Amino acid sequence: METSSVLKRAKTTLRRLDRRYLKGRVSLLQHASSWKEYWRILKVSEAPILIGGCGRSGTTLLLSLMSVLPNVYAFPEETEYFCPGVWQRGIEECRDEPFSIDLVYRHLCQENVDTKKVERWCEKTPMNIHFIDKIIRYFGNKCRFLNIVRDGRDVVTSHHPRDKNNYWVSPDRWVRDVTAGKRWEDHPQVLTVKYEDLVTDHLQVMKEVCSFIDEPYTDLFEEYPESSALTESRAWFDGASQVHDGSVSRWRKDTHKSVVSDLMSREKARKLLSHYEYM
Repeated sequence: METSSVLKRAKTTLRRLDRRYLKGRVSLLQHASSWKEYWRILKVSEAPILIGGCGRSGTTLLLSLMSVLPNVYAFPEETEYFCPGVWQRGIEECRDEPFSIDLVYRHLCQENVDTKKVERWCEKTPMNIHFIDKIIRYFGNKCRFLNIVRDGRDVVTSHHPRDKNNYWVSPDRWVRDVTAGKRWEDHPQVLTVKYEDLVTDHLQVMKEVCSFIDEPYTDLFEEYPESSALTESRAWFDGASQVHDGSVSRWRKDTHKSVVSDLMSREKARKLLSHYEYM
């Protein structure tokens, strides 16, 4: 076997061992520019905030609002660091996959995140919703999880910039993802946020969120989107704008009748809509 292949396999093995047993500390040693930065990055990773929920439910809007908080660094893109490989191999096949925490550390170092200023970070990937148990076990009782829920009829009638002519989320996916989050709605480290509440009165909702994550509320939320550090996203057709409820009850349009009927034909979907008081 060639030396390069042996070294490559050794590095891969070391990386997996580091992720699984050492929580990325070996990798952090490689990326941190000093011992001070090393300890600061470990410190800001003690009380992370994770966001999850079904796609097209407002996860990006919530992250954008979270980026207003001075003490919080919001990862600008969906990293999939806490649901690695889920799109390639499926949810169940990834249950035992170690988190890519080393990539979190590398990002914080390479993007020169001011760890002297921020005290924690927030990461949003919708599929995090299926790994709440692992996330809480991994980070402990200082971790907080925000589960955002939206009326499934509006979700399944939503388009995405990457596929403007087709619906993005299937009825089955909405049922699956919302069911996953519902299991944790009574957990003290999980807060369920309804999209409709967020777009109707985002100031009140963010006060509740700040209380839940133990961060001081800031009047900067009144200046959104100008006060946000995240004003562009691949999930949006345009950049961040004033929070509005213009897409609430979009499903009532006749053009969406077929997909809405498809969703409503599922007993589990009807039960979820009833549970969250959408019908």
